Amino acid sequence: MTQGDVNYALILGFAVAIVLWSTIILARYLFPSRTAVVRSIIMATPLKTGIIGGIIAVVAVGGGVAMMNAQPAVVKILGIAIACWAGVHGILGSAAIMDELTDRLSTDVAGNRMATSAKAAGMLIGAGLVPLIGWALFFPALFALSVGGSLGVRKALKTQQSRSLETEAQAG
Repeated sequence: MTQGDVNYALILGFAVAIVLWSTIILARYLFPSRTAVVRSIIMATPLKTGIIGGIIAVVAVGGGVAMMNAQPAVVKILGIAIACWAGVHGILGSAAIMDELTDRLSTDVAGNRMATSAKAAGMLIGAGLVPLIGWALFFPALFALSVGGSLGVRKALKTQQSRSLETEAQAG
């Protein structure tokens, strides 16, 4: 391994971290109502959400990577789509966790909400970059919790819609 290989790996790692950081912040401000629902799901049942999300994330990412190594191009494209599907849910769930962390930091740090959100997202990404502990424990746990919370949105939105229809029927 040459110095160029090491530099390439470091630059690639930091580039991915910057893209994840900005994407998490962007997801929070593009989808505020959805991240609020994901946040409530994660805060209500974190263990159940993490276990379900972990199982789905392992199957989706593992299956996607396995399909990427298959021979037909259609199967490779499908594998990329499956892995990216899990990644999108991970980003949305991470935005909800960042939102919770932003609220907890805003009581301690004076400043605007956007700057506090950037600090919170940086803390999440930075903790995932810590060698061994971040790579093997924090990032997989955060990803599992994020995917589980994001996948629970559909059920939560259906429950909210049925409750609102019931209240409208009772009021009408």
